[in-house]
Amino acid sequence: MSKCTNNKRSIPHERSVENIHKYFKPLNDLSNQIIPTQLPSSSSESSSSCKPSSSSSKPSSSSSKSSSSSKSSSSEPSSSSEIQQIYANDAPANNTSEFSQSVHNTSLLVDKISHLSMNNEKIALCNSFKHISIAGADSIISDEPVVVVQSNVDIQSFDTSVSDRSNGISLVVHGTSENNELNQRDILSTHLLQIEFYLKSCQNLIKESTRLDIPHKAFVEKTQAFVIELKKILDPLDATCREQIENINVQFSNVDFISAKSTDKISRDPAYWSANGKFTEEELRYLVHKGPMQPVLKDYPKNVTLAAQNATCKFASKWFNEYPMLEYSQTTDKVYCFACRLFYKGPGSEKVDLAWIKIGVQSWAKMKGRGKDRKGKLDQHFTSSSHLASMYRLSVFKNKYANVECLMDANNRLANQKEESILRINTKIIETFFDCTLFLAKQGLAFRRDPQEHGNFIQLIHLLRRYDPLLNSWFNEEKFKSHHISYTSARSQDEFIEHIGNYVIGSIVQQVQNAPFYSVMIDSTPDCSHREIYSLVIRYVDNDLNVHERVICLKELPSKTGQSICDFILHILHNYHISTDCLIGQCYDNAPNMSGCRRGVQNCMKIALKRDIIHIPCGGHTANLAVKHACECSTEYIRFFDLIEEIYVFFTSSINRYHTLRTQINSSTSALTVKNLSITRWSANYESINAICRSIPEITNTFKIIINNIDDKIVNNTDNKLTLDDKKTKQQSINLEKKFLSFEFTLLLHFLNQVTQQTQSLTSHLQKKTLDLVTASHLLLNTNKILLEWRNDDLFLEKLIKECDDQVLSNGVDIDSELSRYHHQRLRSIKNDSNYKTGVRLDRVEYYKKLMIEILDYIVISLTDYHKVVEEKLQYFSTILPGRINYLTLANANKITEIVPSISSAEILFSELQLLKNDIDSVTELPEFINKFKLIANGYPNAKRVYQFILALPITVATNERSFSKLKLIKSRLRSNLMPDKAEWLIIASTERDLLENIDLSKFAQEWSRLKNRRVKIVSNL
Repeated sequence: MSKCTNNKRSIPHERSVENIHKYFKPLNDLSNQIIPTQLPSSSSESSSSCKPSSSSSKPSSSSSKSSSSSKSSSSEPSSSSEIQQIYANDAPANNTSEFSQSVHNTSLLVDKISHLSMNNEKIALCNSFKHISIAGADSIISDEPVVVVQSNVDIQSFDTSVSDRSNGISLVVHGTSENNELNQRDILSTHLLQIEFYLKSCQNLIKESTRLDIPHKAFVEKTQAFVIELKKILDPLDATCREQIENINVQFSNVDFISAKSTDKISRDPAYWSANGKFTEEELRYLVHKGPMQPVLKDYPKNVTLAAQNATCKFASKWFNEYPMLEYSQTTDKVYCFACRLFYKGPGSEKVDLAWIKIGVQSWAKMKGRGKDRKGKLDQHFTSSSHLASMYRLSVFKNKYANVECLMDANNRLANQKEESILRINTKIIETFFDCTLFLAKQGLAFRRDPQEHGNFIQLIHLLRRYDPLLNSWFNEEKFKSHHISYTSARSQDEFIEHIGNYVIGSIVQQVQNAPFYSVMIDSTPDCSHREIYSLVIRYVDNDLNVHERVICLKELPSKTGQSICDFILHILHNYHISTDCLIGQCYDNAPNMSGCRRGVQNCMKIALKRDIIHIPCGGHTANLAVKHACECSTEYIRFFDLIEEIYVFFTSSINRYHTLRTQINSSTSALTVKNLSITRWSANYESINAICRSIPEITNTFKIIINNIDDKIVNNTDNKLTLDDKKTKQQSINLEKKFLSFEFTLLLHFLNQVTQQTQSLTSHLQKKTLDLVTASHLLLNTNKILLEWRNDDLFLEKLIKECDDQVLSNGVDIDSELSRYHHQRLRSIKNDSNYKTGVRLDRVEYYKKLMIEILDYIVISLTDYHKVVEEKLQYFSTILPGRINYLTLANANKITEIVPSISSAEILFSELQLLKNDIDSVTELPEFINKFKLIANGYPNAKRVYQFILALPITVATNERSFSKLKLIKSRLRSNLMPDKAEWLIIASTERDLLENIDLSKFAQEWSRLKNRRVKIVSNL
């Protein structure tokens, strides 16, 4: 039996792991005493699995014999090649405290922290990682089986198998590779270096314990924060130690006995491929160390067919000198490329030829040339881009893993460990910067101001530095200042914002690309810098039948023509690689340039795409315009809203008057402050009317208080103090109070409060993102029914008039004289009507009933017309909705198949809908059926596609309006110089903030580091 190599590790890996576990267990217990936590499930599982299994604790008789001989030979130094039988020791369990131990005083904390910081075992433990040496790769012999032994004794590499001469068997211990053990040590050392860094803060705490100017509570809070940060490292370190100890125990229990004649080795034959088609890291290291398989034979096999043609008929060994990466397989009589065979996967190898990797090349006549001015197969491959890319990956692999000198140098490894620790810290810092950017972007807050140090981003970093010692040290420690860069400048902040904005847009684009159908909605508004900003929203349905409406862009367009807006939409979709084949619907407001049937955007889209795109006018705008125009149908309603605006201006134009009104409102539990009538907000009419309707007594008392205060000045002979404004205020108060308490205003106030309450409820439901067209149609129909019932119910109108009569009479208003004064009916001229005396004269009740019916008729007609438009869009889908499925016919299925693309056939669709008939009949609304259908949708692919089509149809542009609200908040008067792209990223990030809730900041940091060559390096996961 040949000698074993003398390459040894002075400190075994498993002994180091046990020392780490032994040292940090008291530290972890102490941290649990200060801040008790539950032991992680992974740690508990690993601790329970640390004990060796029964199979490993009871070796076979043959292994016992080998073990006894090993123990006798290991007691004294010897060069014998016997292998010892190793028993793994049980790892101690981590007994975490179940209860919180209160901190009595400062000295108790100081004693505990001092014990940890002054413990010298940590120094010896860190030094144990320096004494490492590695067996050279030459110890792996290609022609003989390999025996690898990893235990808590010296690790040895044998060039022959270890045989039991009596039984004729070989013992093979399966374990991890040498390099894997070193990587595990590096992981542990990285954690230790981070702990060493945090213990500097522990020394500062010890110094602060003697300072009398620091309160005890503040010191305890700092200590608690320190322990929390320390536990973030101790818990993973404890789990890692337990896992590695468990793996070591498993390795020593995994002992197999194989035949001595077995040839378990790494094959160098280029024609050989493993079952999974991949090379392990150990195989790659071995094959790269040995190099290409280039056997030089006296004679190579001939191709009889080529020999008959007087062409090159066999392989030539001289080609090895011309092409160093060329390999030859004696088993297949074919050639391969060594570099491409091992490293063909990666960038630049999209056009790789598998013949040089797996299949093999045997066209000997075409190797050196294939005609005039045509390269041979050898020149063509070894000069190709895919081969050069594989060569680059081969060189990277050699530099990374084959540098034995670097691995054997303990000082270099220690330096690499420190560098890895710094890279991890840098990564955490960049993640913190991204987290700060996310916070400010989602909240819509400004990042910078003048001076720059007072900006929100930098101030937020300073705030975190107070509670994060690692972040504070990154700015202060000298070892982190090698490049003198902090990445808090305006340019760096813009890079963070751009990265987050592109991530959100990219996520939306990817979801839209995966959706079967989508619709577009667009609207515009001017910003504070006098630019016309267009907001493009896409509504789509995912494969789980969930409806989404996402803002995909906010850009300037200096034009309002329909064709320009149409080109703008198609340009955005083309830039984001969103296919227009899936575009099925469009929704705009009622402006002529948007919804016009000739030059509007909706018609321009149909012409550009050469097919019908379902156009649905915005339901929110339609309902708002119906109420707005109805309120202008007569002079009585115009005077009513003018009075509301006049009351608002009267109180808000004076500090004293508004203070008096606010005092009265605060004394009430139900009153609301007055609100103005907004032109743009859909809910403005209802909010203004409802506020006054709930505050009638408070507003009346305010008028009286203002008048009495001015009268008191006159009574107290203070005429010289009365100003012209006081007299004007008194007169305005008297006039407004008289109009406010009038019967007409009171009646219209209560009547319009109920009408606008219904229309406001309709508008609020229409603004929901998940609302579908079918549910919107039901809402319109039900609202119309309620308003129509009021219009035809004389008792309801008369009752309302009677209630207003009682309220007005209690205030001393003469109802009859008011009607005759303001609504005196003139007789028609005799020239126009000879029977003028027979004209109808309405009494007071009939007159006001006619006034209320007039506005109800206008609203009902407007909503009815819009409901007809919606029903027209759904006419072919009405028979597959709840309550109408019984009317479904094969003809309806044929029509649906013509509208909805990619349906297999009308017959299959009809069959699927018939199977779903009971489920559809069991509900009354489409959303209820969709919630049930989600569970079984994959079993009905055609029906699922039809319902996705219906759900993707839009109903309002409310999402566009919400994005404009964000635009007003983010690009305000103080931020009017915000660049367009940056404003777009911030608005979209704030609007679609749900996409940023559970993101991986480490991926952000990785992508940010790859954008360009950064001065501060971070950990790379590639």
